Amino acid sequence: CIELDREMVTAFGVSTAILENVIFCHQEESNWPLSEGKQLKTKFDDIFAATKYMKALELIRKIRTEKVYCFYEIYVER
Repeated sequence: CIELDREMVTAFGVSTAILENVIFCHQEESNWPLSEGKQLKTKFDDIFAATKYMKALELIRKIRTEKVYCFYEIYVER
């Protein structure tokens, strides 16, 4: 079953969240865009990979800060 999921993701070229919430969404659950705040936010976070994006952005900021500090130390030594 897990291999089938991977094959579907590869074949369609979309994320698992889009497959589950948009393409293969059950008729009774098709009105999820009209759902309440927290549930809707969770669905959108899954679809747009917001959590991964925020973690990546945080990591980029951390690395940038470290590099700026290193360059500052080198500049001060001169």
